[in-house]
Amino acid sequence: MKHLLQLTGSAIVMIVATSVSAAPSLTVTGGPPQSATPYSQTSITSSQMVSRNGIKLFEGKPYTGVVLDRFADGSKKARFSLRAGKTDGVWIEWYQSGPIRFYSEWRNGLGDGPFVYFHETGEVSERVRAIGDIWDGVSEGWDRDGKKLFESLYSQGKAVTKRRYDSTGAAP
Repeated sequence: MKHLLQLTGSAIVMIVATSVSAAPSLTVTGGPPQSATPYSQTSITSSQMVSRNGIKLFEGKPYTGVVLDRFADGSKKARFSLRAGKTDGVWIEWYQSGPIRFYSEWRNGLGDGPFVYFHETGEVSERVRAIGDIWDGVSEGWDRDGKKLFESLYSQGKAVTKRRYDSTGAAP
């Protein structure tokens, strides 16, 4: 199981790397955006925006483009895209030490796709799928050693079943 989790984590890292390198070039209008990014895109930070009625605004207008936040030491913290002020595309967060901490997909401001959390070692710690911002399907979690901690089945945002595993990763 641990190897399957590593493989899944590696696959997501490959998807993330592909989506980052294949992302279109975006230009921000209306102000001095942050341009020293590891991507070939112009971006702004979350602190440069305000939120009004769930819409992210930059200089008073719904923002379309990349948002890239960094830790104080300059390392990547979060990267996501907005279209007309709503999250749209891949959202990635990193640990300050470098590995990916979180990966999700969004469409028109709603979580729509996998939501995957990682341990700092790169192992998957939790995953679930969202459809229209509602959890739907299997939610699973593992400890740092790859032992399964829980499994839940969601149907339209409501937990249908919940199962906790013991310290060895065995089902009760």
